[in-house]
Amino acid sequence: MYFYEIVLPLPLYTPLIYASSKEIPCGVRVLVPVRGRRCVGLVFRRWPEGESPDFQVREIEEIVDDEPLLPADLLEFLAWCWEYYLHPPGEVVRSAFPPGFFREIKKKYVLTAEGKRLLSEGALPGWAEHLKRPRTLKNLIARAGRDLSRELDVLVERGLVKETEDLSGLKPPFEPWLEYLAEEVSSPIEEFLKEKGRWPKRFLEESFGKEPVKKLVSSGRVRLIELPRMRRGVVLDSGEPPVPNLEQTKAVEAIKEALDKGFEVFLLHGITGSGKTLVYLYAAEAALRRGKSVLILVPEIALTPYVETHFVSRFGTQVAILHSALPPRARAAEWFRVARGEARVVVGTRSALFAPLRDLGLIVVDEEHESSYKQMEGLRYQARDMALMRGKLAEASVVLGSATPSVKSYYLAKTGKYRLLTLTQRPKGKTLPEIEVVGLKRPGELFTERLLSAINETLSQGQQVLLFLNRRGYAPIVFCKDCGEPLMCPNCTLSLTYYRSQGRLLCHHCGFERPAFPLCPHCEGKEFRLVGFGTERVEAEIMRIFPSSRVARLDRETVTSERKLLELIRRLKRGEIDILVGTQMVAQGHDLPGVSLVGVLWAEGGLHFPDFRAAERTFQLLVQVAGRAGRGRVPGRVILQTRMRDHYAISAALKQDYEAFFEEDLKRRKTLRFPPFSRLALLIFSALKSEKAESAAHKAREFLSAFKNTEVLGPVPAPLFRLSARYRWQLLLKAETVGGLDRALKAFWQARDSLIPAGVRLTLDRDPEELL
Repeated sequence: MYFYEIVLPLPLYTPLIYASSKEIPCGVRVLVPVRGRRCVGLVFRRWPEGESPDFQVREIEEIVDDEPLLPADLLEFLAWCWEYYLHPPGEVVRSAFPPGFFREIKKKYVLTAEGKRLLSEGALPGWAEHLKRPRTLKNLIARAGRDLSRELDVLVERGLVKETEDLSGLKPPFEPWLEYLAEEVSSPIEEFLKEKGRWPKRFLEESFGKEPVKKLVSSGRVRLIELPRMRRGVVLDSGEPPVPNLEQTKAVEAIKEALDKGFEVFLLHGITGSGKTLVYLYAAEAALRRGKSVLILVPEIALTPYVETHFVSRFGTQVAILHSALPPRARAAEWFRVARGEARVVVGTRSALFAPLRDLGLIVVDEEHESSYKQMEGLRYQARDMALMRGKLAEASVVLGSATPSVKSYYLAKTGKYRLLTLTQRPKGKTLPEIEVVGLKRPGELFTERLLSAINETLSQGQQVLLFLNRRGYAPIVFCKDCGEPLMCPNCTLSLTYYRSQGRLLCHHCGFERPAFPLCPHCEGKEFRLVGFGTERVEAEIMRIFPSSRVARLDRETVTSERKLLELIRRLKRGEIDILVGTQMVAQGHDLPGVSLVGVLWAEGGLHFPDFRAAERTFQLLVQVAGRAGRGRVPGRVILQTRMRDHYAISAALKQDYEAFFEEDLKRRKTLRFPPFSRLALLIFSALKSEKAESAAHKAREFLSAFKNTEVLGPVPAPLFRLSARYRWQLLLKAETVGGLDRALKAFWQARDSLIPAGVRLTLDRDPEELL
């Protein structure tokens, strides 16, 4: 017998041991018995020959996959993840699979051939009609309206009904493709197909019509084959990428040299519009020529189409797209193309970090400074940092790219841990936009006269305008006029945001909503005052001021799918939108050549958060959104409205001086011993009663204070004290080294059951991105 460690989708902190009479490769899925049910598990590690457990071991029942789906270095990476983040292995491994590929297998029942014959003769009860197709017992009982367990068992014993298993979702969705066989071509469709080699049948029918495709199939000049289903991507432009300039060439050559040596980390610091994507393209091409695969990470789903367009134009069907907005079947199809080696380039958001790429040679983390690389629920991983570990285990080169690098990454580049590459010029002689700062003077002022004048001038020249405000909704606060109290979420320490177009009040955290406007819960008043503004209000005001202009809004309320995002970006590039109002979704990555004016409505909005990264994020956001201007033929300009023009983050953004900002922010962090001068971990204790969470936090502090190399701050109420009806207290742990923090956390984690009472929920956030 062989013994294997199997990772299961259960809240267990160690794999389970199972036996098999067959040798099974690591990285395949298997069906195993677990407490009276059957689950899909992943074969993670084989025990050395001659060793066997000293307890009874159950056997693996079935092998799901013919070949390993995950390469060895990815398995090693997953093990590192659950040890570093102290997270259940099953939940970590679940992250490496598309939804539905790592789940319990349910039994289904279906009529046998003899059962179907007797049913047609009326010799079976009427409810057996439902068994013409496989159904679970639960589904069958629901359709028949009574318990059929005993009657079903009788039919199974008679051989009229058989048990089967629901394996849907465990196999990749396939579709018919046409593969060209002939030498000569006699029609446009044949010319196209010969160039491509093979292409999905449905795409050919959409482009050339069903009849020509049907005629071609019957001619024998093509072969019909089944291959994984291709997603419907963006409309692509063909052609070679532009020739890189001197700075870009130097960056590409440095990366190409590293590809032959193994693991190395680069920080590509290029101003906005300097052509970092072109460097990625040439570096990826060099990796592919060496037989290596490539992983391109982007921070937001909104940025995927822009990067996807460039990479698919260059590398065709070698590219797979992986992110959560894809329909489940499309996501599964893309994932299997990667697992089977049919796609060697993956473009995706943070979850694409777990893509089953083999022979990984290059990892690119675009806009590496973005906080959205941090997963905030479940496994709270930082994809940028984990990309370094995946690259190290795969002996791949890692490129971190940004116009405004994180302070941590730039510090590591300055101290020689990373290799710094710089791009200081925009191609074709284009220059950075001029930034003009305008002071906000009146309370509640939305548009200054200077900004309105600039908008009017830009529109009269046939150019486009981008207005930026990182706040959704119509008004963030609604006050009762009678008692002066704000309308608050009943579950959270947050005010309700008013959405006028939907006539509702919404909590952005827990999703609580109510119609606008209810009676005041404090005094039953009926009159309310709106305070502040969001993108919906900006859109309404701009449409009132410029009634003849075509105005659109880009935020999470208007762009709810990839299709809507693509259509909006196309409309903007076709010149069908004059003024675009948006949140940070428009601040980076998008190349908008028609935009010559960017208006930042409230520059200091992010400075008010109680977080040591508030200044860094504000500077990054301002520089990034300013970089959307002047990418076309007309020079760009930016008008930045603020009441805090002397703050170092805003004054550095005004000059687009990253070095000045970095030096000032680094000096403050060194004084307070924040990253990059320490490693952090945040422990959050939440309960339905505040005193219960506070008590657990104090017990944890007592335990952790015994570790000399770790500083424990707190406990204190979290800045967002109540969320989803739970009160939150927190501890912040600081250590100079990762080893010191590891020792304290692992000892606490082993003792947590004796320290944390029932009813208290504990969350560990290593390397927290925010302290709210």
